[in-house]
Amino acid sequence: MKKLLTFVLMIFSLSLTAQNLDEAQHTLQLLTEKYQGIEKYKVDVAYTFENSAMGFKNSQSGNMTVQGDSYRLDYGDAEVWVSDGRSESIGTKEEDHSQIIMFCAGENEEAVLEYSKFLSFYTEGHKVLSLENNILRLEPMGEALYVEAQIKLKDLGIAQIMLVDDMKSTYTFDISNFTTNTAGTEFTIDASNYAEKIDERGASCK
Repeated sequence: MKKLLTFVLMIFSLSLTAQNLDEAQHTLQLLTEKYQGIEKYKVDVAYTFENSAMGFKNSQSGNMTVQGDSYRLDYGDAEVWVSDGRSESIGTKEEDHSQIIMFCAGENEEAVLEYSKFLSFYTEGHKVLSLENNILRLEPMGEALYVEAQIKLKDLGIAQIMLVDDMKSTYTFDISNFTTNTAGTEFTIDASNYAEKIDERGASCK
């Protein structure tokens, strides 16, 4: 009798797991259809990097603008990430120093994900793990700086992206105020405004 009950419970559990995966896969498809076709958008971002084991936490607020292959991420006047689709730059300003680092597009290893696909990075190369409490959990199938992605949903829109790396560090982006109005955004940066210039670009993208 106990063996029969255990077997029934196991079948029931497998059935629930399969249903959850089907629902998660369907949700991923709906997100893909919603965001993949949007050519341009702007969102407010509250970013937090945290590693509890090391006792480290850093938070910043700003906004992200994406237009085609270009993006611009502003954290106030202190830090700017920008790409025109050909090259990428990170500009930082502190009280006594300023620096700009330049890369060819796609070679910026400082970025935890491809910012030009900020709200659609999951549409390719990810395996669905589960959907629970409006959080869609995904696992990258190829090379990535994170081992798990968690997308928090609100009314089938993305409210938060949290990426977890193999050191248990978390990169969390809280997202609000979505708009497709990107007028006035410049996807370039003036290197002359920075004292120290580090150019890691190859000839192909200069």
